[in-house]
Amino acid sequence: MSTAEVVRQALSELPAAQRVTVVLVDGEGYDHEAVSEILGVAPGTVASRLYRARTKLRRALWDEVR
Repeated sequence: MSTAEVVRQALSELPAAQRVTVVLVDGEGYDHEAVSEILGVAPGTVASRLYRARTKLRRALWDEVR
């Protein structure tokens, strides 16, 4: 499986709220404040979703390279 496929698979396994948050911040380059406005949630919610998503992605990708 290619790296892109592994990343896509890992993203697809995230809850929708975490997935859209990580895509907007890490993929599209929006800052937390902009994502907060786009999604209609508090900036702290963006930060916590991003933290959880990145943790899950890191774990999934680490498991893949082992």
